[in-house]
Amino acid sequence: MTNGHKKDCKLGVDIGGTFTDVAVKIKDSLYTSKKLTVPNAPEESVLAGISEVLVQADISPSDV
Repeated sequence: MTNGHKKDCKLGVDIGGTFTDVAVKIKDSLYTSKKLTVPNAPEESVLAGISEVLVQADISPSDV
């Protein structure tokens, strides 16, 4: 999966009461995910969203 994007990759997360939004920006490309927030375990929504955008962007966690 690694495409050498490490220097250009940014990841952001917003945990809300209803949805958790995750975005990855690589240069001029933006990849996003919106997951329902799990109230008692919001980290589940964060991890699911991150996994989704990493696949969309075709990068690995180490690229972030």
